[in-house]
Amino acid sequence: MSNRSGARRDDAVRELAETGRPRRAIVNYFDPRYLNVAFFLAFRTMKQESLTMYLGVVWWFLNPFFMMVVYYFLGTVIFKTRTSNYAAFLLVGLVTWRWAQSGVTACAGAIKSNIQLLRSTYMPKYVLILKEALVATQRFLFGFAVLLAFLYVSMDYSPNWAYIYLPVLFAFQFLLILAAGSFFAPLVPLVPDLQNVLNVVLSGAMFLSGVLWSRDHLPEQYHVYFDINPLAILIQEYRRILLDGQPPELGLLIWFAALALAVLAVSHLVLKRLDGILVRIVP
Repeated sequence: MSNRSGARRDDAVRELAETGRPRRAIVNYFDPRYLNVAFFLAFRTMKQESLTMYLGVVWWFLNPFFMMVVYYFLGTVIFKTRTSNYAAFLLVGLVTWRWAQSGVTACAGAIKSNIQLLRSTYMPKYVLILKEALVATQRFLFGFAVLLAFLYVSMDYSPNWAYIYLPVLFAFQFLLILAAGSFFAPLVPLVPDLQNVLNVVLSGAMFLSGVLWSRDHLPEQYHVYFDINPLAILIQEYRRILLDGQPPELGLLIWFAALALAVLAVSHLVLKRLDGILVRIVP
């Protein structure tokens, strides 16, 4: 059975290499053929990554803990944060933010990092962007599993009925990552430094996203940056579910999702327009 499945995926990759331009804008993101290829490429990337590390998949569980220790020291010792149950508060924000930062940065560089492949074999550019978003999501799910175990074992946060809303937040965040990454992906090959700038900006934005402290701990003049930051809203809603046992307030997230869909559609139109140009002008 697995051999048949692998053969189908390989056939999909070969078929994709012979495919012409995508027919329509947003629909092709969910074309079963292209979606299958993106999943196959994401799985292969994760498998290769696990084989090249001595600890293999164990590292995907250890990484969130190492990050938590560093930022816990930063928040409690350096910035003197006194939020109750700060370790749980911090890890929820950190795991969520890491998914966004790594996902957007990887998606933004998807075309540039695969430019040699695209020169030798045709592939719709958004397949590579979607593949990077899926890889970042798989890493996030490992970290989220660590988070749930930590909350239950160490902090006595038992699972609650509000967990049923978690897939909704996952979908919102995945959409935001895909939209932001698709917006920057055709720009990075033209301005290579943009990916580094984007990574620095996202790292700095962590301090206005509620990772280390809540909105109430920020000076009042900075509240507006928190309120218009979709990641800050997402982190707040994750904490509402995991730490408070309350359902999320989805009203503002729906507006952000609508904006993300609009950005995704426009970005895809740009990718179609530049489809045959990027591989020729990028050095």
